[in-house]
Amino acid sequence: MFLLDRPTLGATWGSTSADESRVDGFYLGTYTPDKRQIVLRDSSLVTIPDAWIEHAWSAQLTLLLKDTKRRAEGHYFNIPIPRQPGSESAYFIELADPDEPVMYYTVPAGWQAEFDALPATVTVAVKEKKQGSDSWEDAITIDTIKFSRAF
Repeated sequence: MFLLDRPTLGATWGSTSADESRVDGFYLGTYTPDKRQIVLRDSSLVTIPDAWIEHAWSAQLTLLLKDTKRRAEGHYFNIPIPRQPGSESAYFIELADPDEPVMYYTVPAGWQAEFDALPATVTVAVKEKKQGSDSWEDAITIDTIKFSRAF
């Protein structure tokens, strides 16, 4: 018998795209935003796509040591919003309710947050720095977007 050094086994994950989630059988449905565009301080527009949600999953090994995915507790909410070309840090998104779970930005999926239960709506705040040299901690909310479950 030998010990497998697999620190990612047991961790929960989200898919990198809605198509991958569908193929793997974790996809649940779509959330629609209450607005389709936001204007950044430099007057550039960001198009807001539909968001999607899936069951969280975790990696496991079969008896034959083959990697597989199995459904886990929780859900991953995804906004497949690309970063602005040439402006990697023009804005960021966070949950508008500070008591909600921690969010993070992933590539290529866009923005992703983990929820314990399936939410009816998700409201996010879009934030920008006042000046390029400011800290992200001093960023201001320029808009909010409410995503509503469409399934």
